[in-house]
Amino acid sequence: MKKENAEYVIRDFSAIDMQVVEMAKREKLLTSRLKIENIKRLGVPLILLSCALSILLLAVGVFIWLIKVPVEVEKIVEVEKIVEVEKIVEVEKIVEVEKIVEVEKIVEVIKEDPTTLVTTPRNIIVNSTANNIKLSKDVERILKVSNATVGGQLNFALRWNNTNDLDLYVETPAGKTISYKNKKVKEGKLDADKNIGRNISNSPIENIRWEKNAPSGTYKIFASIHSLRSGLRSGNTNYNLVVHKNGQAFKSFSGKVSHSKLKKKNLIATMNFSNQ
Repeated sequence: MKKENAEYVIRDFSAIDMQVVEMAKREKLLTSRLKIENIKRLGVPLILLSCALSILLLAVGVFIWLIKVPVEVEKIVEVEKIVEVEKIVEVEKIVEVEKIVEVEKIVEVIKEDPTTLVTTPRNIIVNSTANNIKLSKDVERILKVSNATVGGQLNFALRWNNTNDLDLYVETPAGKTISYKNKKVKEGKLDADKNIGRNISNSPIENIRWEKNAPSGTYKIFASIHSLRSGLRSGNTNYNLVVHKNGQAFKSFSGKVSHSKLKKKNLIATMNFSNQ
């Protein structure tokens, strides 16, 4: 049996859905606000606690500083006492002014020593006193091995460090030259000549000495390279010249001779000497 007047009703639920969505947003917003409130409630006690700890640490630091103040005061007093002692020592030095003046007079006498350096070429280095002592010890060691010695009054020693043959020349005040060509002039003589013939050494030396009666006047000292054994046709051989007076290192010089200028004499220094 059919119902002729049947009706179908279609309902729209979109409004309800929108309300549900809106309620969800409000719920989310309320939840966020509650979280923020809880953080604020928890943050305030933490801040207060941090402030309290800071104040406590500051108080402890002040307390420790107050305890240390007396010790520092004592230290300051001790320093002042030490300074006062130093002042007393300085006063003692001032009292000894006469002694200082005497030392200055002695220095002036040394400056007037007639054995003085006159000239050196620009490429020659005049060594310091410390280097003089070091090079002097090296010369004495090598001479001892070579059965030679430093001259008692005046000595010129040429040192280098390869197997090349270097020659030392000393021109005396009288114009006479001592070298491998002329090994003796009166009291002056060449007593060590390395790297000549089969007499080869990696620590060679040439030595010209006066045990006594060295003539007063101007001396000229030269070096040259006689032959090459190092196999290097280019470059230089470095050397040191040590001058002894009365058995003590007086001056020393450093220079070099070119491998390309065989047998050419190179001036090292010109100096005055007095045997007085």
